[in-house]
Amino acid sequence: MVRSRSGSHGGARFRTAIQWQNQVPYGLTAGLHSLDEGECQYWIDHVEAGNLYLNRGVTGAVVSRQPFGGWKRSSVGPTAKAGGRNYVNCLRNWPKLHDKPAALEELASWWDEFGSRARDEAGLDVEVNVQRYRRALAPIVVRIDETTGLHDVEVMEAIANLTGATIPSVPRVVLAACLTSSSRRPMISWRDRHRSPRSAG
Repeated sequence: MVRSRSGSHGGARFRTAIQWQNQVPYGLTAGLHSLDEGECQYWIDHVEAGNLYLNRGVTGAVVSRQPFGGWKRSSVGPTAKAGGRNYVNCLRNWPKLHDKPAALEELASWWDEFGSRARDEAGLDVEVNVQRYRRALAPIVVRIDETTGLHDVEVMEAIANLTGATIPSVPRVVLAACLTSSSRRPMISWRDRHRSPRSAG
């Protein structure tokens, strides 16, 4: 990482270094040593890696305090970080959605308490361990087949609208065909980026 001498946000050389860092297809850990708070905050906001370390080593993540997992091609499977709040959820068999209003209420509660906030649950005096959620850089692929209900799709759309995730809407005529099909299990890849998640017809 280039250490710039040019004031707030590190200047052009510093921003260029971050661009170079983000050009690689992987993003497991990243580190920066700097005493410039503006520079540190700019790096935190723009670097693309799963675990970020400021003014310390970049190895030795502690379970719960520093859940470990990468971004981009450094993430595997459902991508929940090992040692983190969501890891056990990956091992669950989730029940089918039956109560859409309750699901939307739970979604809003989670977003207000966790999803939209940066939290330091360790609460140590000697260091700060902030955990936060970031949007996926690529569109999210959702599999829709005859087992998918309309409420499932509507909740997914609500998640996209709330979090800003890229899950473009499937045209209702296509969706209806998928939901009523019993002879095939199509995979709809919601990658059409020119459709907004808010433009469901």
